[in-house]
Parts: sequence; C-alpha cells; structure tokens
Amino acid sequence: MKKKTASVVAVAALSALMATSALAAQPITVTIDGETLQTEQAPVIQDNRTLVPMRAIFEALGAEVEWDDATRSITATRDNKTIEMTIGQTEMTVDGEAVTLEVAPTILNNTTLVPVRAVAESFDAQVGWNEANRRVIINTIPTKTLSETVKAEDGTELMTISATYPILENPDHSAAIDTINASLKKSAEDYVAAAKKDHQDEVEKFYEEFKDEATFLPYAFEQTVALEFVAGDFISGVTTDYAYTGGAHPNTVKTGFTYSTSNGKLLTLDEALEGADKLRERAVAAFQEKIAADPGLYFADAATTVEQEIDQAQFYLAPDGVHFLFQPYDIAPYAAGFQEVTISYPEV
Repeated sequence: MKKKTASVVAVAALSALMATSALAAQPITVTIDGETLQTEQAPVIQDNRTLVPMRAIFEALGAEVEWDDATRSITATRDNKTIEMTIGQTEMTVDGEAVTLEVAPTILNNTTLVPVRAVAESFDAQVGWNEANRRVIINTIPTKTLSETVKAEDGTELMTISATYPILENPDHSAAIDTINASLKKSAEDYVAAAKKDHQDEVEKFYEEFKDEATFLPYAFEQTVALEFVAGDFISGVTTDYAYTGGAHPNTVKTGFTYSTSNGKLLTLDEALEGADKLRERAVAAFQEKIAADPGLYFADAATTVEQEIDQAQFYLAPDGVHFLFQPYDIAPYAAGFQEVTISYPEV
C-alpha cells in the first residue's frame, strides 16, 4: 500500500482532534473471549478509563459478587481470589493487598460501575482497547509470552522483544485447535527471531556510536494477539506489532486473521464468508462515507485509494460484524490512527 507523510505538524494535530471528536459519538462495547457483554447501563469513560456495570463484569468473569449497602462496598470472589472495592475510593484490595486505581468505582443511574481493566486484570485476564471502535477486548484464554533482551557489554539494555499468543482449547475441534495453536506459536517465534536478526547489529552499532552523547532509549518490539470472535465456525482476531527504533514516534501494524475451527486453516475473506465481493463494496461505501464526512482528516486521494486497494485492507470478524482496517499512512496521516469500518452481519 502507498505511504504518505503529513506536510506540517499542524495538520497532524488537527487530524487527531477531528478523529477524537468523531469517536466520541460511538458507544462503548466490551467483549469477553469474543462475546459482547450485555448490560442495561452502557459503559462510560471517566478520566480516560472505562467503567462497566459491576455485576455484569464480575459474573461474566466467573466471580461471585456481593454488595454491602451500608459501607457502599463490593466484594467479588473467584476460586481463591477476593477483590474488594468501595464507591468513591481509588484503592482496592486483591487478597488483602492494596492496589491503586486510576479511577474510583461510582454509581450512575442506580447502577454501580467499576473500572473494567483493573477488575479483569486482577482476575488474570488480558485487556485491550480498540480505539477505532471504542471497544474493550478482554481475553481470559491462557497466553504464553516469548521474550528476548539484548544488552551491551556494559549491561545497558539495548533492545527488548516480546510476543504473546493465546493457547486455545476446544475439545469438539481438538485437531483443528491444535493446528491453530501451532500457527499462533510459530508466528510468535518467527516475530521474536526476525526482530533480533534484523535489528541487533543495528542497535549495537548505534549505541556504541552515540552512548556518550545522549541518553539511550532502547529499541522495543512487541507482538500481541487480541481475539475478537471465538464461536461457531471461526476464531478471528487481530495481531498487533509494535516497534520503536528511535524517531518521532513508534510504528504499529495490525493484521487480521480468521481461522476455521473445522480444519484449522487460515481463511481469506472469500473462503470465510459468502458474498465477499458485496462485502468489499459495502466496505468501500462505508469508508467513502467517513471520508466525505471529515475530508480534512484524510489524504486528498483517500476515497480513490480505498476503492483501488480494498483487497489489501485487513479484515477480521467480531460480534458486531466484519471489520475492514487500513493502517496509518494508508489513507490518512499517522495522527489519525487506524481507519476502520464495520459491516454488520445482516448486511452480509
């Protein structure tokens, strides 16, 4: 795909502001292992943190929850772990140990809301945030992390590399799941090996050349996997590759994947869904509608690029529909972030 740069910093700043304004109108959703959390009170954002209804999130995570009206406190227990929180207090306890919260539990419309990241991570879940769709992604599926650290002879940390991947289980499709697990593991192994091979010599030379002139910021490479859809015939999600090698900002690339649970095969859009051409047409129309609504956010030829390169857009499945994704610089400046549209399943 084509890559372009914004001409001035002011354009990037304006683009970021416009993108933020557009996102503010979208509702917040939460998925747990690919299934949408259903709540009567919608999640809200406070101090840049998402809060969700207490009972819904704790019970979805398999915890028993109790509310003490006298003390306005919450106690949630799962297995041998206990979490205690109090309305208005920015400290909770996990098995008796104090943990600072960035936002306190609160009550809205007679519903108790709790910070979703703090709650989910306390029960050992992985939490991600999809900015384009304002969605909290929670995975309770076990994961494994591969990591490498490169240090200079004087002990200075030069580069960190990590790749985290899920370990799936499904006794009804054990052979296919084994195939998918092997693919996810190999992707992580290849990522760590390639990052080390491609950048170790570079970062060592860079450090030796400039170590006496400025504070050294180590290179960083991180790959994570977010499962967006784990049901029926498919396991689908997004792999995010983050890289910092100096410069004004890091670079992040997202790659969608959809596996068949019947044979473990990695599927193209045409293999996964009937009417793929119609899907692409709808995606083009949705992107072009977004571009027309905020033309200053995008490159001048964004609408044409979308039409010509929709086959190269990433796709993945989620509970709310089929998602199409363009990377930063594809159709908009870096500050505008990832550009994404959702085609709901009834339209497919």
